[in-house]
This record gives sequence, structure tokens and C-alpha cells, in this order.
Amino acid sequence: MLDKLQRYAMIIGVVSAIGGGFYAWGEFNTRLNAISQAVGSDNVERLQQQVNILDKKLEVLEAKLDEFRSGLDNPLGR
Repeated sequence: MLDKLQRYAMIIGVVSAIGGGFYAWGEFNTRLNAISQAVGSDNVERLQQQVNILDKKLEVLEAKLDEFRSGLDNPLGR
């Protein structure tokens, strides 16, 4: 009788330990996701602003290049 009781107690202990491990892992992942989203959103917004600025600079440079090319093609501009 004592043997069976010890066996059941051991099984309950092992199941509880495994369940506790899964719970801790889930909490860890939840916290990690929250941190990565909070940090990642600022970085993404800042990088998006830099990309927008670089796109505008590229448009200006392309316009200047087109203007320069049209000046080269114009025989009256020489």
C-alpha cells in the first residue's frame, strides 16, 4: 500500500514539475515577445523615416541628373 502511494506521489510530482516548466516557458516567451515588439517598433519607425528621407534625396538627385542630361542633349545649351 505504501509502495503505491509513493508511486502516485512521484507521478503527481513529475507531472507538476513538467507542467510548471511549460508554464514558465510560456511566461518567458510572452515577456520576450512584449519586449521585442516594444523595442522593434521604435527601430522600425526610425528606419522607415530614414528610408523616406533617402527616397526624397534620391528623387532630387535623379531630377538633377535628368536636368544635366537634357542640358547635354540640347545643342543650344552648349
